[in-house]
Amino acid sequence: MSSTSPGPGWWLASDGKWYPQKWEYTTRSKHAAHMEELLREADSLGQQGWELVNVMTMGGLTAVSWAWFKRPLAP
Repeated sequence: MSSTSPGPGWWLASDGKWYPQKWEYTTRSKHAAHMEELLREADSLGQQGWELVNVMTMGGLTAVSWAWFKRPLAP
């Protein structure tokens, strides 16, 4: 058994083995006209431990923005 972590995010289980961090993901999307609402949702998710991973906006007058979030699952 190694007492040193193999890398960032790894955790030592009661069986003496190291396991990598696992993640859960969620997305949010809004039309461009509702970006303030998307920002409020992002702030709320951040308060819950979610990390913003990416934001993408596509389209012209009817543009839609997507936001992807992740947070670590408890071991």
